[in-house]
Amino acid sequence: MDKHQTIDLLSAIAAIDKRKIGQTEVNTWHMILGHLDLDDALQATAHHFATSTDYLMPVHIVTGVKRIRADRLDRSITAPPPAELSDDARAAQAWLQQQIKKIADGKAVNNLPALPPGERRPGPPPTEFERTRDAMDDDDGADATIRRAALRVACPHCGALPGKPCVLSGTTTPLKGKPAHDARIEAAGLS
Repeated sequence: MDKHQTIDLLSAIAAIDKRKIGQTEVNTWHMILGHLDLDDALQATAHHFATSTDYLMPVHIVTGVKRIRADRLDRSITAPPPAELSDDARAAQAWLQQQIKKIADGKAVNNLPALPPGERRPGPPPTEFERTRDAMDDDDGADATIRRAALRVACPHCGALPGKPCVLSGTTTPLKGKPAHDARIEAAGLS
């Protein structure tokens, strides 16, 4: 989002809560939210105002956009990497990360249809995915959604493979207190 789009976002917010917008507000909000897509930010803003009486802050938009991106991933059908990449694990991983980022960004990939909003992929998740999910805490909030989406990629921080939970450095102890390492969340296109 560029500064003009940040002004558009703040104008939409001000239309509802009547906040004052000046150059300082534009610069500060842009510094925090400039990496987000305007349409996603507007959607997160609309969801916030429709579901909360809390005064809207940038964190609400960031959290909402993460939820939107994670929902896109939950509804997506990801094709396997091309056969020519089967002998190059790094290239296959990079290809898959690129596809996941495109899906999270709302871009169509390989002409595979996404499920409608609110629907999930048919059938149970793969056994390895279920085992990993069950090993983690039972949080049903945004962290759990982010965690499930992050499991699609390897963790650059701890080396956990796709489908395996992040672990504390140098151990086999699953990471607690956050959905995954920040590097993995970023690699999954969720930041």
